[in-house]
Parts: sequence; C-alpha cells; structure tokens
Amino acid sequence: MKRTLLVALLLVSFAVPRASAAPVATGPVGGDAIRVGLLYRKANVTPVGAVQTNTDATFSRPPLAQTFQDNSTGEKFSVVVNHFKSKGCGDASGADLDQGDGQGCYSAKRVAQATLLLSFISRTVIPNSGDDPDVLIVGDLNAYAKEDPITTLEGGGYTDLVNKYRGAEGYSYLFDGQVGYLDHALASTSLTTQVTGAGEWHINADEPILLDYNTDFKSAGQIGSLYAADPYRATDHDPTIIGLDLTSFPSPSVPTSTPEMPIASPTPPGGTQPDGSAIGLPAGVATLLIALAVIVAIWLVRR
Repeated sequence: MKRTLLVALLLVSFAVPRASAAPVATGPVGGDAIRVGLLYRKANVTPVGAVQTNTDATFSRPPLAQTFQDNSTGEKFSVVVNHFKSKGCGDASGADLDQGDGQGCYSAKRVAQATLLLSFISRTVIPNSGDDPDVLIVGDLNAYAKEDPITTLEGGGYTDLVNKYRGAEGYSYLFDGQVGYLDHALASTSLTTQVTGAGEWHINADEPILLDYNTDFKSAGQIGSLYAADPYRATDHDPTIIGLDLTSFPSPSVPTSTPEMPIASPTPPGGTQPDGSAIGLPAGVATLLIALAVIVAIWLVRR
C-alpha cells in the first residue's frame, strides 16, 4: 500500500538540502490515507505559535495552518494547506451528483469546504496570528480556476495568484489531453500586494506516466531502470512557486499643522511580473515553493 504525504514547502531555492528543511509537528491529522503536511526552511522562517487545524466533518482532509515569521524582516504570514474533495462520483448523491456543468461530482461539497475554510481563517488563523492579515491558501482544491469553490474563495477576498501571473497559460495537471490547474495559491488582500510573482514548475504533468512512482504492471527490471534521482514525474501534479517580498506598510505620520499639500498614501511594497516569466528575486526575498497536492517534493511512504 502506498501513502502519500502532501507537503507545502517554504524554501528559497529549487534545490534545498533535506537537512535544512523541518516539518511542522502535527501528529496524525485526519483519518484519510491522503493527509496534508508542511515543511519549512529553518534558516529563513520560524513558526509562530502552534499549528492549527479544523476537524469539522465538512472537510475531507483537515486543513493545516501555521503562522511563520520571516527571519530577515520579522514580518509574519500564515500558510493554510488544503486538499478538497475529489471529483470522483463514488457515493455521491443529491447536490453532490454531477450537475452537468463541467465541475464533476461533489462540487457542492467543495463549495462548503471553501466556505468553512474562509470562516476558519477569519475566526481562528488570523486571530491566533496576532491579527496579521497576510494569509496564503495553498493546496489541491480539486477545482479548476473558474469553478464555484475557487470563486467562493475569491469572493472572500482572496486573489488567485496563478491566474494573476499566468492567466490562460497556467496549468499544473493534464487529464485526457487537456490541461488546467487544480493546484492553487490564493493570497489575502494584504499579502497580494507583497507577491512578486507566481508560476508552475513543469516537472510532472508533462512527463509520461511510465516514469512515475507507481510500480503496478512494472517488472523488477523496469522499476530499477526507469528510476532516476531527479524531480521529474515524482507525481502527476506540478508544484507552484510563489515569490514574496514581505514588508510592513509604514504608518503615515500625523502632521502637527495643516499641510499645504496632501500627504501621499503609503506605497504598497513588492513588484510584479505580469508576463509570468521566471521569478527573479532580490537578495533577502523569501520564495515559497508550494508543493501542492500530489507533487514532486512529496515523499512516498510504501507500506
């Protein structure tokens, strides 16, 4: 039996020694064979407070939230890792049946999960972070960019970063010859202004399934000869990379007398790369390598 650990990685480069990454200690989270997890690079960020989760039965796999502090700037932000209900129709009934709108089965379930996720973040994650509003939602949400679960999150004030920076070119998954992205990174309003870029690392979706970790229908010789110590086709989803330049907004000074000219509003920090090109980050900028859903940085535990 294979079990997959779903991981979101907070890293600064694509190739990071395993010893430099640490897991957020959670213990067992949920009873599903697929569970979410979180790794972070100790040299760059430090966990603040306890890890948080929500075990409400609405979630297929409980989300995992952790607030971090950027070691170089002292700024905080929270990451919430998720894996929403799949599109498979097993045991679906009522509103969870395929409605013929292209969203597959369990769309209503995923909308309910998105709605509860917004409540969990606003009522638990942000208050426990010291009311820091910088939040990044990541994970395999099992919904494409224009489906109801994603528009629900956008309606809650979150920006789809893949759509913002990659537009129609964004994809992390290939199914029956069609590409799209089920793997998402959505930023809160305050964090969106600090994002420097976003894009996928195409190391999995484009590769032949023969190279993946499944050993079914492979001989012992094929298992050995097809393996390579590289990131390609570690799974079927591509990771998404998010660039952050974490900076606090300065508080405007209070004038002692009426100024002759209006005081300009503070300029939001962080540049952008609207053409979706490779992210080039200045020194000291934290980059998040988000390993969403089942992706390259996933460690396979074979039982």
